[in-house]
Amino acid sequence: MSAAIHLSPGPAKLPPVLRMALLEWRMRLRRPTTLWLFVGLLLCTFWVIADPAHGFAMIHAKGARVLQDSPAQSLGSATMLNLMLMLFGFAVARGRTTHDLNHHMLALTASSGVSHGALVAGRWLGAVLHLTTLSSGFFAGAMVQHLLHGEGPLQPLTYLLSYLWVSGPTVLFVASLAMCLDQVPSLMGKRGEVAYFFFWVFSLAGVGANSLEASAWSPLLLLDFFGINTVAMQMSQLMGTSQIMIGLATFDPAVTPLRMPDTAWTPIWTLTRMGVVAVSLAVLGLAVALSRREPLEAMMRRQVHARRPALAWLQDRARQLTLVLLPGQGGPAEIGRAHV
Repeated sequence: MSAAIHLSPGPAKLPPVLRMALLEWRMRLRRPTTLWLFVGLLLCTFWVIADPAHGFAMIHAKGARVLQDSPAQSLGSATMLNLMLMLFGFAVARGRTTHDLNHHMLALTASSGVSHGALVAGRWLGAVLHLTTLSSGFFAGAMVQHLLHGEGPLQPLTYLLSYLWVSGPTVLFVASLAMCLDQVPSLMGKRGEVAYFFFWVFSLAGVGANSLEASAWSPLLLLDFFGINTVAMQMSQLMGTSQIMIGLATFDPAVTPLRMPDTAWTPIWTLTRMGVVAVSLAVLGLAVALSRREPLEAMMRRQVHARRPALAWLQDRARQLTLVLLPGQGGPAEIGRAHV
């Protein structure tokens, strides 16, 4: 007699997707790597955000450094976080379907009563919550660095808006792509990681080329999952120059530093990042469609078929051994009939 699995990590009145998301989030938080990644991102802020007194600055424009006040430092640090998210976020978010296959958990998952779409959406939302939790370490470290080395008052709302619109769409896209590739059997394992690595490399190369030529808004910014081109164009318009560099580098202290205006998130840039969110949700929709094309039951059958060659080999050897030990008995079936 089998019992159904009830996904109830939270209040029973929550929809199945939210209950699945909370369960997924808690399971991911219990991983030992979660604490190490959180602390690692927190410490990374001490590397990417340096003290100007030591001769380093994070943003340069027109050959001069930009003052590390809240508008500039929030945009610059959120962009650096995106590079890290695109690098390791995929590996953190993916692998749940592969885990179920390897640990023979598909039968339990299928008995939960949750639809295929709700399962993928719940796991996606759990991955988003997990990546957001990890990103909060970098977010907190950036504000601590501002208190230590910032130039000007700390503006938490400015930091929150910058991280929301710069890093938020990146988190959604990484989680959506991870869920999508997890629904493709041939891309569940190492092949998926290799495919994503090439995507990351080519995307980063495209960012470097486009950021040098960007002078006006383009629909291609809706595919700016890194957010680097968007931020570079924002800064270019705010500072009145295309000579923008984001990244830790030395500066000439004899050159007067520049100040960035606090008007970064105009409607056009907000709508641009919302467009990236829409593209990310479209990728999630593709993942749901792929999960319905090959539901859990099909994966279970494929998992059983993958073990059949070894089982068939053992049955053939047993049949041959029977023919040697009991000549004249055609096999196990005939042995049973001979004793009737």
